[in-house]
Amino acid sequence: MVRSYVSDRQQLVDVAGIFSSQTNIVCGVPQGSILGPTLFSIYVNDMHVVVKHKLLLYADDSAVFVHGKHIYEVESLLSSEYETVSDWLICNKLSLHMGKTESVLLGSKHKLKSQSKLSVSCKGQPIETKESVKYLGATIDENLSFDSMANSVLKKANARFKFLYRKGCFLSFFIKTPLVMSIIQCHLDYAPTVWFYSITQALRNKLQTTQNKLVKFV
Repeated sequence: MVRSYVSDRQQLVDVAGIFSSQTNIVCGVPQGSILGPTLFSIYVNDMHVVVKHKLLLYADDSAVFVHGKHIYEVESLLSSEYETVSDWLICNKLSLHMGKTESVLLGSKHKLKSQSKLSVSCKGQPIETKESVKYLGATIDENLSFDSMANSVLKKANARFKFLYRKGCFLSFFIKTPLVMSIIQCHLDYAPTVWFYSITQALRNKLQTTQNKLVKFV
């Protein structure tokens, strides 16, 4: 049954109404299908075999964690893991998206101040190092304060609230409630157990103020 699902598939290219000839698809999983994410997860499930350190996999989003006492040790280990993962992807007819591949050095504020910028590469191509990175919708900053995550949530919530507030006179209670829940509250409720307890009290107060505004609006 699964074989019939992924077999005898064809593709073509459409450019301004001009179609190319059809060609058979001999690898990959159907895009946009119900079984697609599950089949892809199965396809990449053995990536952990080649990775020596901690690997997190969620569909096509992956993260590698290495640790060391010195920054040059972290750079060497992470670059080596990038090389290994890149080779594994090529062998499995996939590729490492360099434009979306980022690195971040995690540590205390005191230690980070005394360290130089992380320098990591893959196949001779440098990997961009940032002070914060996004993974599965969560913003992880270098000292794990999660202030970037809180500020991002506040920015999204307040921007959407201003839009709803301007249209408030046209909205009934039964419309306001699902709108607030679907476009604002969802951001406040996203993984709070991960980031909320690490942020500053000032940011907590701002989040509470935003929450109070939403309650009053509804």
